[in-house]
Amino acid sequence: MRHLLGVILIGIVVVQTANLSTVVYPVAAQRQNRLQDAAIKTGMGDPGEKILTAVSIASKQTGLSQELILSLMYTESSLNIKAVSSKNYQGLMQIPHSNLLLHGEEDVNTLIGAKILLEKIALTQGDLRKAIVLYKGYPPASSKGLLHADKVLSLVRKLKEV
Repeated sequence: MRHLLGVILIGIVVVQTANLSTVVYPVAAQRQNRLQDAAIKTGMGDPGEKILTAVSIASKQTGLSQELILSLMYTESSLNIKAVSSKNYQGLMQIPHSNLLLHGEEDVNTLIGAKILLEKIALTQGDLRKAIVLYKGYPPASSKGLLHADKVLSLVRKLKEV
């Protein structure tokens, strides 16, 4: 009987917590839905709940906009969690291979990628365009790298406009 009561109490707490999260965090849910709608309307496709959550977490922890993180992610992996480049970069943000990371860890891959971008922003004294060029593995003045950076920044603007 005591065990049954404990299970019932745990069930109530979980249900209450789940209900509170929708009441306490409606802005975050609306923000994700807005970003999801914008991604679909701009032709990126539906990122899905796991990716949107990973983007939200990375944005909160780094201060980078969700639109920037999602745009960079899209240009890196086409939102493919299992993407692997010819240089063995992996996941949504195409970060260097690590035995510590497994495919499907969207939040870890996204956060590491966002922190790498922050390092590149610091290296370029806040020049986001050049930071994206470096993130993508090009020298700062590379015309090909600048084209890739412009694509990311264009996607950011489109996501914000929708």
